[in-house]
Amino acid sequence: VEERKQAFFDFMDDYVRRENQRVLTLRAALTPLYEVARDGVSLSRVERETLDAIAVEYELDLASMSERDLTAELMLRVDQLPTSLVLAQAATESAWGTSRFARQANNLFGQWCFSEGCGVVPSRRAQGASHEVRAFASVEEAVRAYFHNLNTHDTYDYLRRLRSDMRRRDEPLD
Repeated sequence: VEERKQAFFDFMDDYVRRENQRVLTLRAALTPLYEVARDGVSLSRVERETLDAIAVEYELDLASMSERDLTAELMLRVDQLPTSLVLAQAATESAWGTSRFARQANNLFGQWCFSEGCGVVPSRRAQGASHEVRAFASVEEAVRAYFHNLNTHDTYDYLRRLRSDMRRRDEPLD
């Protein structure tokens, strides 16, 4: 059992590290934009295009926010997740990669979708319910969607604020 658990963590670790690196690269591009906007200076056209692309990826309404507010909100959202958090969630939700959803749909995090045919229908879905467990083409896609969910959905705003506070205090993200 311990060997299987370790094998699952070893398998998942590469995906988590790659996604964290992708997010940190995006954050590195965002940071100077944040600093400029924070100082009250307008972004150039190229800078604004970069900012807009990041904002769209992180599901923010471009029209309703100033550059300063937009960059500040993105600094909360565009950040890595603790590997331990991601691995624990994947292990729990996928029964260490053995669940039907993990095997049939690469869904390691229990993410739902709400369009018919978007995933796998749970065998014990309540009468009248329409959700499915989302199907992913790859584990990489599932990990990216999990990061996106935690970094965009309102439910996880508290998590993002805790992470930001840890960054401000120069503490490791845990």
